[in-house]
Amino acid sequence: MEFSEYIVDPEVQKVSVKGRAKFTWLSTEQSWDEIFTYVLDFDDDFKVTNYQVWADTGAAYLASRGQLPADVSHRHAHL
Repeated sequence: MEFSEYIVDPEVQKVSVKGRAKFTWLSTEQSWDEIFTYVLDFDDDFKVTNYQVWADTGAAYLASRGQLPADVSHRHAHL
């Protein structure tokens, strides 16, 4: 997992960051590459008040059912 492109907006007390990772649904062993965004909101004491993850939930759903298209899915080989 890696992160880049942090955006800090002090006026609305919000931080956003873009991430990239490979995720695997364990029961089906289907994996997919994902680009996602984390958004954190803060109060006046700099405590997190809201934590959002924006991602492709469709890929997770299809992987959970073992139905990711072949050009998206990367099945793990057991050694």
